[in-house]
Amino acid sequence: MENGVLIVAHRGASAYEPENTLRSFKKALAFRPFAIECDVRATKDDKLVVIHDSRIDRTTNGKGFVRDFMFRELRKFDAGKGEKIPSLQEVLSFIKNKKPMLIIEMKEPGTEKAIVELVKKNKLGSKIIIVSFYASAIKKIKKFSNIKTGFIFSRVQPSEAVTIAIKAKADFLLPRYNLVTPELVKKAHEKNLQVITWTVDEKKLALKLIAFGIDGIASNKPDLLENIKK
Repeated sequence: MENGVLIVAHRGASAYEPENTLRSFKKALAFRPFAIECDVRATKDDKLVVIHDSRIDRTTNGKGFVRDFMFRELRKFDAGKGEKIPSLQEVLSFIKNKKPMLIIEMKEPGTEKAIVELVKKNKLGSKIIIVSFYASAIKKIKKFSNIKTGFIFSRVQPSEAVTIAIKAKADFLLPRYNLVTPELVKKAHEKNLQVITWTVDEKKLALKLIAFGIDGIASNKPDLLENIKK
């Protein structure tokens, strides 16, 4: 954290390098973010991989659903600039001795236990925040770990979202930028929830949100915020 605002490198420095690749995460380090964010899904053989979409079409030179491929098959595709789709293990190994936290967005319910077990195996529990749109999934994580969690939302009413996050025992609230209001931030803070909004790539919008009292901003351009931190 610098000057009160937590900067999260969304899918790495994804405005400059292929999203959710080791290359993008390495680039993000140059901007000294509070955290690097990545998305996690499972393959046909239940290997945890880092990719946002349910299909590989947008971010690789392949086509099809992540769930329909074995891990070794996914590795044959180019995720941009010669990068491969990384496994979560590779990303955990990468972040292990680096300063930033790692925010793992769990894209699919049912992967909770596997993600937590891998994090514990790497002894990185204190360095990880697991977030999801699925409140039931983050609630489940709290049942068998002390890993910090966050509730993401874009379609739930803001006032409702705080209640959902509390019931799920979340530590963070992650509203889409257009849902952030001073009232929401105040209510979240009263319940000891830190607020990180997404995805903000414009300076003017970032300044507005900072004025609302948010704790953090997720950006594809983490360097855009360098000169406007509190």
